[in-house]
Amino acid sequence: MPRRRAEGRWAIGVDEAGYGPRLGPLVVAAVAVEGPADPWRALSGAVSRPGEPQGERVLLGDSKEVYSPSRGLARLEEGVLAVLAAADGSPPATVAALLERVAPAGPRADLPWSGLLVAPLPRAADPERVGRLGRRLAEASDGTGTRWRMLRARPVPEAEFNGAVARTGNKARALFGWVAPLLAEAWGMGGPPERVALLDKEGGRDSYLPLLVPAFPRARVVRRGVEGPDLSSYLLEQGGVRLAIEVRPRSEALFPVAVASMLAKYVRELHMEALNAFWTREVPGLRPTAGSPEDAKRFLGEIEPRRRALGIPREAFVRCR
Repeated sequence: MPRRRAEGRWAIGVDEAGYGPRLGPLVVAAVAVEGPADPWRALSGAVSRPGEPQGERVLLGDSKEVYSPSRGLARLEEGVLAVLAAADGSPPATVAALLERVAPAGPRADLPWSGLLVAPLPRAADPERVGRLGRRLAEASDGTGTRWRMLRARPVPEAEFNGAVARTGNKARALFGWVAPLLAEAWGMGGPPERVALLDKEGGRDSYLPLLVPAFPRARVVRRGVEGPDLSSYLLEQGGVRLAIEVRPRSEALFPVAVASMLAKYVRELHMEALNAFWTREVPGLRPTAGSPEDAKRFLGEIEPRRRALGIPREAFVRCR
């Protein structure tokens, strides 16, 4: 299929996974897509949404609709690996290769189970199906002028998370400290002078200028748009490139945010798999955890004697909030 010229519209979707849990990393992801104004429609021959018949299409959507512990990892993994295959020619073969691809500059946690982040991929999906879907999505992307400009995921180690919350005194402000560098990377890449960043609202905040101005001190605020529960919008300019920022609830309905949501969740689940593999080996009969506050209490209580014996500090892997 002949490659069509991209239309020049950049949409950058940002989302996170693990904002609420007490165990495992927070993962912030950003996905930049160039091309058609409505990727859902343009790529509908190769992409399905939750609730639609999937067939031989890549399932993309809000990670909460794609993944649950009862459904297992396969659907989430299949979608993320197919996108990476479409973007880069092949899916990563190991967890380490995935992290090198999507988080090349990110710090790595130094925990006893960090060495388990080398497992082969896929973990649950059918590798032949991942390959087929990746090729189909690549062909559809080429045919519609859709280009995958950026696929990033930033795992935030628990100790780093705790330090940032202690410094800022606010979990949402700490979160933006990891969002901002991803926006800056997409903003600074070569490409069209007009871009839009799509973010999900966290908590009750409506005004984001107090976060944006210190994060981008060299940027000029061109316009401060509406600020309310349904949308907070801004236009910033730096280096001749304008970045429109739109923050809204349920932004995972937007294509690049949906892909970012899935990428963040997949990277977090791989970290949780390593954590659970370590502790279930150390404590026979231990039930794995997803890291939620209530279940974290159960999990931490059951591993406490072994944790003490191994000399692993709680603050190294237990989040403060």
